[in-house]
Amino acid sequence: MTVCAGFGMADGIKIKGDQVMGKYLLGWILGVPIIVLVIIYLLFN
Repeated sequence: MTVCAGFGMADGIKIKGDQVMGKYLLGWILGVPIIVLVIIYLLFN
C-alpha cells in the first residue's frame, strides 16, 4: 500500500487552522488575556 503526499483535504484544514489561530494570536498581541481567548475558542469551536 502506497500513500502519496500532496495537496488534499488535510492541507486545506491546516490553512484554515492557521487562519483561526492567527485571530487569537492577534488578540493576544493586543492585550487580551489568554484565559479569555481560550474561553472564546472553546465556545465557538
